[in-house]
Amino acid sequence: MNTPERLQALLRELGQRMGLSQLPLDADGGCALELDQRMVVSLQYRETENELWLYADLGPVPRRSPAFYEKLLQANLFWRHTSGATLSLSADEPPHAVLARPLHWMPMDDTSLVAAVESFVNTVEGWQDQLNQAEAETEANAGGATNVPLADAMGLLLRSRA
Repeated sequence: MNTPERLQALLRELGQRMGLSQLPLDADGGCALELDQRMVVSLQYRETENELWLYADLGPVPRRSPAFYEKLLQANLFWRHTSGATLSLSADEPPHAVLARPLHWMPMDDTSLVAAVESFVNTVEGWQDQLNQAEAETEANAGGATNVPLADAMGLLLRSRA
């Protein structure tokens, strides 16, 4: 992978501001930051689009919570509650919520890159808190109920919106 020198310089500055001696991208253009032992934010340079992507796995989504799936979809509408990022579900079992945001890094300076990463981290924290709260509510309301398959939960959501 051919990472532009200017992007490498921006990432070095980001790393230094975070107290790291360096923040190199690997051969595939990626690196991961573990923050406060609570979250991992990954950076991925996509050469074909010349974009730097930020993404984070927020954790498993409660299966018995159609309301939370609805909340995820509503948050994506015009990126109202995602600070410009997009929420999606992974193909894992159980599915995980993933937050991702492309950055057009070329017009950025080190200050704007740091601000964009800080904003993304704050958004990740907020969604992790909401996910944890939804999980706790789901467990409290379950009362011994069995897991509802995702297809049934999504069907219920779609029927409730019709």
